[in-house]
Amino acid sequence: GKTQKEMEQKTGCKIAIRGKGSIKEGARGRRDGKPMEGDFDPLHVVITGDDQGSVDAAADMVQRMLVVIDDDQNVHKQNQLRELALLNGTLKDEEFCHLCAEK
Repeated sequence: GKTQKEMEQKTGCKIAIRGKGSIKEGARGRRDGKPMEGDFDPLHVVITGDDQGSVDAAADMVQRMLVVIDDDQNVHKQNQLRELALLNGTLKDEEFCHLCAEK
């Protein structure tokens, strides 16, 4: 959610994940508990914006996020896990470099 919001803020576009699997089973967000339109479509991303340049920039960001990278080299994921550990109070500072967040 946070990465999605950051990408939306940078591009000025609305980025939505839609389709089967986009909402956890039993999660709120459905109207009257009924499936929403498109809930059974294949998983996909919908990007809307005021101009084509912004939409293209958002699409490029999304494409880069979809590239599978080994966990040991995925700096974005490492930073997310570090931030989560910090929020949860379980961060062990000696495990991470303070400059790049790598182990």
